[in-house]
Amino acid sequence: MWSLSLPRLALAVLAFFVTTVGVRAHTARGLQATLANASAPSGSLRQEVKDEESGGRTVCQFNVQGFNRQGSVRTMSLQSDGPSGPLLGANITCKGSAVTLIGGPSLEEFAPAFVGVNYIKAVELPGATMVIRDSNLAIENSVFSGLSFFGQGAIVLSHSNITFLNATFTANNNSAAGAIYANDTSNITVLDSIFQGNGGGQGGAISLWNSSLLVNGTDFQGNVGRSAGGAIAVNNAATVTVITSTFTNNVAENGGAVFIEQCGKAVLNDNTFTSNKASRSGGALFQSKCSGTLDTNYFRLNSALNGGSVWQNNCKKILHTDSRFDNNTSERGSAGIEMNQITSTDIVSCTFTTGKGAKGSGLYLQGVQGTVRECLFESNVAEFGGAIFRGSTTGDISGSVFNSNKATKIGGAIYDSHAKGDITTSTFQSNSAPKGKAIFRTQSEGDVNGNKKLDESTQVTIDNPAST
Repeated sequence: MWSLSLPRLALAVLAFFVTTVGVRAHTARGLQATLANASAPSGSLRQEVKDEESGGRTVCQFNVQGFNRQGSVRTMSLQSDGPSGPLLGANITCKGSAVTLIGGPSLEEFAPAFVGVNYIKAVELPGATMVIRDSNLAIENSVFSGLSFFGQGAIVLSHSNITFLNATFTANNNSAAGAIYANDTSNITVLDSIFQGNGGGQGGAISLWNSSLLVNGTDFQGNVGRSAGGAIAVNNAATVTVITSTFTNNVAENGGAVFIEQCGKAVLNDNTFTSNKASRSGGALFQSKCSGTLDTNYFRLNSALNGGSVWQNNCKKILHTDSRFDNNTSERGSAGIEMNQITSTDIVSCTFTTGKGAKGSGLYLQGVQGTVRECLFESNVAEFGGAIFRGSTTGDISGSVFNSNKATKIGGAIYDSHAKGDITTSTFQSNSAPKGKAIFRTQSEGDVNGNKKLDESTQVTIDNPAST
């Protein structure tokens, strides 16, 4: 499991300077209502924020800018030329209850002009790092740019209920999260915002620990997470919801765009992932020890050593529906979805095209129990199982179309090893392999005869089966 902890000095600052203001019950109620509407259009969520403001929630506008050093973060190493230096400017205005802001010394010269802010200088915090604790507020129409001080993030949140609406984070580079770092039961909502060119150790844009996250209508572009989560990294979360957002050209070791390690439930709907890259696993998404639902997502041109688009491991229940995977790549595994040790899964009405991988360029299922239904696999290429590779997996494949897939070694469309389940009511056409042009099964059980055979390429090879 990945781990990054707050430095002891930063923890001391948080504990010493700030006292609890009793917002946690309100925080829980607010998040519950927000998550209940997570599938609503972004405009509905914006209205919810406005309603909370009219009910007395504090609203702040930040404009904090350092020297813009976008491009100084070197891919995959997060080396930098050093801290960004003095601030160019900082303007913070809050309406409602006064907000206590613990800040690094670089903010001091600008603090007298802050409105509705109780600024507490903390020399232990690097540069202009900002810490908010035990607060309930909305941060709207704000800019955070060029803040590279190697703190936990440009803004650090703890025990708080914070909504970011129409916020822009660019070229921030810090040790944990490039932009937003949240921990200790914080509830973070991000709406209609932009994260571009940020860099962090874990979470190029956002890093979340022991908290919950909702992201809607937000663009993540060109962010870098050294160990995990080019755009977003989440650890030990109650819930993670990401909807109607775009992820482009983000990079990390694991989870080129999104990294999730342990959570109650993850929901990713209506997102677009393009040209994200992981040097190890999960070109777009890395998900471990966390059940989830993924619906109507589009994955294109993503790449990784394992799981060119999606890598999911040791999860209880995963559902993929109506998603599209196009032209993704993987050197060792699947270009599309790679699953390991999943207790229950259904993959329904998904499309996998022109993937290039080593094993199952559409799907790689190892130690999985679940079904594949009504999916399209077309023009995928792999060494074993051009479309699907299954090992020690239980479940049926039905109602699907396999067209023009290719295995350079075995199993043009499907490669099964120690698999249990029927392959029925599916269509195979123009698939190719030196052995098992359509289906290759070894030590596997189940019916493979109830399929539509369109041409001579539909060849099933059974090699020493457990039963047929």
